[in-house]
Amino acid sequence: MKASFVYICGNGGSASTANHFANDLVKMCAVRAVSLCSNEAIVMAYANDDGYDSIFINQLEVFLERGDLLITISGSGTSGNIMKAKEHAKFRGNTVCSFPTMKEMNMDMQRIEDYHLKLTHEICDELK
Repeated sequence: MKASFVYICGNGGSASTANHFANDLVKMCAVRAVSLCSNEAIVMAYANDDGYDSIFINQLEVFLERGDLLITISGSGTSGNIMKAKEHAKFRGNTVCSFPTMKEMNMDMQRIEDYHLKLTHEICDELK
């Protein structure tokens, strides 16, 4: 399945990985992708007005269309904003791919963040 558009989200270090991954998908693989973390004004406006758990779901309500893909990157896998984004995308019939968590991989936060970045590069290598 080829997605029409790829949306990526994460918190903290995973937000940086999401931004980096979106950059690589667009530049190296010609994939239409955007990180939901990348526009600080939008993120902060939703956080301020609707709460931090809404920062991704509110963007998905605006942008997400049939055939789009959501990729979530989270070390813990339990962040409220990530969980809500996944639920929303699945409810709308979109495919959701989540990177493995530190618990699933039996790693600490630093190692899982390294693993996530390596995984983004491997995905891009496959897509090129």
